[in-house]
Amino acid sequence: MRHADEEVERASRRFEQLADALDPATAEVDRIDDLRQVAAAAHALRSNETRLRETVEAARAKGRSWNQIALALGVTRQAARQRYTNKAQAGSPRTEMMSPVAPSPEGAGRGTVMADKKNIHTVPTEDGWANRREGGKRASTTHATKAEAQAAGRAAAKKDGVEHLIHKKDGTIGDRNSYGNDPHPPKG
Repeated sequence: MRHADEEVERASRRFEQLADALDPATAEVDRIDDLRQVAAAAHALRSNETRLRETVEAARAKGRSWNQIALALGVTRQAARQRYTNKAQAGSPRTEMMSPVAPSPEGAGRGTVMADKKNIHTVPTEDGWANRREGGKRASTTHATKAEAQAAGRAAAKKDGVEHLIHKKDGTIGDRNSYGNDPHPPKG
């Protein structure tokens, strides 16, 4: 998006140079007015884009999710995130989203998971269903239905070889499936 802004800015400056170079005595003024309006609209668009970017950053700072922001913008979550993520922070690790899982006293069991592979919980939200990594504050993925969330959570758990915990609407755990990190493997 910044590339397009720079192009519009260059075109706007070039137009102003051309407009200033025209001889008013020989130029048809009414043919230039529409181009000046285009230049003014482009300037207003850049100003509004800057204001919109600032308001999105403020909403994120207040804890608004990308889903909520995308809904307000009328775009997808991915589009909102790609367009408005602060480029300076985009490359930084998102460590605030995860908290470490403490091992159990025996050194095995539910609390013991590789540091980078946390169990996945499918949980109800205000807007539908979400998948969260164990200890995470934010949702990894969000979905309109429980079935969609379960399918995505199952796929991620299989990929990472961790447990998938499926919660009921009241928040309690309804089902639990292991994909490589079974704390209670079957006997025999």
